[in-house]
Amino acid sequence: MDWEKKENIRIPNGSIVLLETGFSKFYPDKLKYLGTDKRGSEAIKDLHFPGL
Repeated sequence: MDWEKKENIRIPNGSIVLLETGFSKFYPDKLKYLGTDKRGSEAIKDLHFPGL
């Protein structure tokens, strides 16, 4: 909201906003990119990546 006021631009409802985190440098290394190379429900507790 502050950015919209500063730039005098309104992001329309329903828009998708993409952010560059730099984390893509770890792809396709599953261990570095996701925090685990496990698959399925047992992997959920070990997932580790940026969240916004």
